[in-house]
Amino acid sequence: MGVSAGGVKTKPWSIDYRRRDTAIVKFVQKLKAGNDGLREVASLKVTNDNLRGSIAADHRAIE
Repeated sequence: MGVSAGGVKTKPWSIDYRRRDTAIVKFVQKLKAGNDGLREVASLKVTNDNLRGSIAADHRAIE
C-alpha cells in the first residue's frame, strides 16, 4: 500500500493498484457496452424516423 516513513504513510490515499486496475477495466468495458447500446438506439431512432417520414408521405399520397 503506502510507503511508511517513521510509521507514517506518505500516501494514505494510495489504494491497491491491482484492485483499482480491475475496477478501471470493468468501468471501460461498461462504457464500451453503453456506447454500443447508445449506437444501437440511435440507429433504431433513425430507422423509426425514416419509417415515420415514409408513412406520412404515403398518407399525403393517398389523400
